[in-house]
Amino acid sequence: RQAEAYYQQGTSKTLEDGQANGSYGLRLVGDDDSAAGLFRKVLAADPANPRALAGLEGVAAFHRESAGALCEQQKWTACGLFARRGLEALPEDPALRRLKAAAGL
Repeated sequence: RQAEAYYQQGTSKTLEDGQANGSYGLRLVGDDDSAAGLFRKVLAADPANPRALAGLEGVAAFHRESAGALCEQQKWTACGLFARRGLEALPEDPALRRLKAAAGL
């Protein structure tokens, strides 16, 4: 029970940190302490954790929306960068894959 309580406390803190990083646009992907990295840490221990799954989707959605707007403006390098970063959160996202391809990456 004590181990489970400690795990829950650690998981909750990690989720809060991930949401804070994502909410403020900080380190969404990349580093282990990025929002996506923190959500992945939680999912490694609890693959069905709904907050972590939603967090990764939120990170990908931010990058998907940004990449889409940049592609519409024909800012291909920036579009590709945002699409690639979004794919770090959700590697199989079809919209991000299309945006990355449209950017020529």
